[in-house]
Amino acid sequence: MSNMTKFVQPGETLNFKASENISYMDAVPLTSTTSVAIGVGVALEPISAGSVGSVAVKGVFEFPADTTEMKFGDQVYWDKTDKKVTKTSTDNAPAGMVVEDKAASATVAKVRIG
Repeated sequence: MSNMTKFVQPGETLNFKASENISYMDAVPLTSTTSVAIGVGVALEPISAGSVGSVAVKGVFEFPADTTEMKFGDQVYWDKTDKKVTKTSTDNAPAGMVVEDKAASATVAKVRIG
C-alpha cells in the first residue's frame, strides 16, 4: 500500500492566473470555480491578465479600510468595488481577521489572511 499524499509547497503563496491586470500588493479576491468568494490574497508581483503570478494567501497585511471601528478578532471582508476591507459580509470576499484595533478615523486595518 502506498501513501497517496505528496508535499507540494508550504502554501503561504500560490500561483494565480489573473483574469485582469493586477498590480504589486493589490488585494486579490479568490473565488471557486462556481464564482463563490472563498478568500483574499495579496499580489507579490505585478500580474498581467492571462498570466500567472505569485499571490500571498497567508500573513498579516495592512489593507485600506472603511470608516467603521474594528477590534482585534473581528472578521473582515474585501469589498472589491470600494477596494477596502469592511465588516459587511454581503457581496464581499472573506479577507481574514483584524489583528490590531482600528479606530473609525483610521484608513487602514491590519488583517491576518489565510
